[in-house]
Amino acid sequence: MNPDNIFPIIKVSFYILCAALILAAFIVIFIIKDHNRKKHTTELKAMAAKNGWKFYDLFDFPFLRELAYYTGKVKDGMLQENFNNPFLEKSRNVIQGNKNRRNFAVFEQRYYSGAYRAGTMRRHERTLTVFAVELKEMNLPVFCLEPDSFDYFSPIGVKNPDINFYHSHPKFSSNYLLYGRNENQIKNLFLPSVLAFFEQSPLLRMIAGGRYLVIYQNTKQILAPYQIIENLNLLLTVANAFKYRTLP
Repeated sequence: MNPDNIFPIIKVSFYILCAALILAAFIVIFIIKDHNRKKHTTELKAMAAKNGWKFYDLFDFPFLRELAYYTGKVKDGMLQENFNNPFLEKSRNVIQGNKNRRNFAVFEQRYYSGAYRAGTMRRHERTLTVFAVELKEMNLPVFCLEPDSFDYFSPIGVKNPDINFYHSHPKFSSNYLLYGRNENQIKNLFLPSVLAFFEQSPLLRMIAGGRYLVIYQNTKQILAPYQIIENLNLLLTVANAFKYRTLP
């Protein structure tokens, strides 16, 4: 065979081989992710069954959608991009149950985040593990609480006027942004004991209103079953910090 004809054939074969390897790598990654996702769901179902709790693949929480509109970010993201609010999406891998005589739910919410690199906006799908508890004895004002760091692409993302307590609890106001619909009611809710509690606790993200309190952490990984139990205990501790405050 003429050498001049061999080199183009080798070149084309090399490109085909590279393309096949890249495709194979994507397939392997997809299979691994799918396996891990199914394994995670199976583990959650087993944990729910063990504790006598209910499990749903998909669930729609009306209160979550209602609270989403008060987080300061609904549908349109910054810089004309659409980074959806996770609380407007249907919940996945939902566990519902009762612990310490309080109804609770643990679930996962998908959303998109992104950042500009080399002049291009790159979107990434994220998933949050979210905890909600029902406080039947309370009527909470609608408020949002989050760490005081300006992050365009956090699930909340857009900041509102901060309700602060610098005169009495500067550490709280330095660590957190607190905002909501009724400043006076929110200030009446955050008693010195509540402020002290948050000053001594890990930084949390929270939305609340009416009978519902929702907390989550801005992590890039969904929580494993043992982490869910730990955070569920934290959720109930947070709920108890508010339990002596009932507002009309």
